Parts: sequence; structure tokens; C-alpha cells
Amino acid sequence: MPPGQDELFDLVSQATITDRLVETAEMRAIRSSVARLFSLRAVRLPQEQLTIRNLKASVITGIRRLWAIAEDPSAIKLRARWLLELLPDPYALAALSSTEGTVEMELDARAGDIALLAMPLFEVPQMIEGYQQWIEEVLMKPLQQSDPVVVERAVRKIDLLLANVASAEDKS
Repeated sequence: MPPGQDELFDLVSQATITDRLVETAEMRAIRSSVARLFSLRAVRLPQEQLTIRNLKASVITGIRRLWAIAEDPSAIKLRARWLLELLPDPYALAALSSTEGTVEMELDARAGDIALLAMPLFEVPQMIEGYQQWIEEVLMKPLQQSDPVVVERAVRKIDLLLANVASAEDKS
């Protein structure tokens, strides 16, 4: 079973960095547990769906928290990359479901995940530019090549989120 948000964040933020991230035994076990979950022929149980949702939330939150602590950007990139690689492929998730219309739901969920990841780090102004460059390099450019439809959906969601932020600021 994948760990909770804090445990996952603590593991990745405490991992040794040389010229790469040194994966601990606990981190390998997590990666194996996640891979096992996605190797199932079908994800039907509500608990499995909940585990996947919690994993996504932990990864997204962990990546944003790593960038928010504003340490060495090269170390942050290695740590965040390890987390990002835990996120499941939406097409693989859709293939595991027995629900009609699952591909559309998974693609929409993936677009939402990307939008949350790609939102600027307003809380840490000095990291906004580095974070946006990293997101563009490791997430948006590869996705633009492999899945432009998901990127288009994500951009629409980002625009909506930013409009909501601006609206909330106007009201305060």
C-alpha cells in the first residue's frame, strides 16, 4: 500500500542526493507496491480506487511542497522527478476499469492532476520561475508530443483555476 502524503514527502526529501537520487529500500518498496497496483488486470474495488486517488494527491502535494521549501533546485528536481514517476498513466488506469466511459473520466482526471501541478507556486515567489521551467520540461513538453488533447484540457483547467484565484483576490 502506498504511504500517506507526509510519509511519502519525508522519504523523498530525506533521500540522499549525489549526482542522482539514491533510492532507499522503503522508496523501492513503495515504487514496487504502486507498480503492483497498476499491474492488476482490473481495479474494481473501491479501496483500490481510493488508493489511486490518495497516491495522486500525495504525489502532487509532495512535488509542490518540495519546490516550496526552496532548497537546491537540482536536488528538488531529482526528488520531484521520482515522485512524478509514481503517477499512473491515465490510459492504463482506464484499461483497468470495468466502468463505461472510463477513458474520458481518466483523461479528465489526468488533466486536473496536470493543472494542479502546473499552477504557479504563488506561495514561494522566488521559486515560481524554476518550478514553471521544470514543469514545462518534464511534464508539458513530453505530454504535448504524446497527448496534446490532455494538455489542451489541462490548460483549460489551469485557466479556470487562475480565474478563480483572481476572483477570490478581487473579493478580498
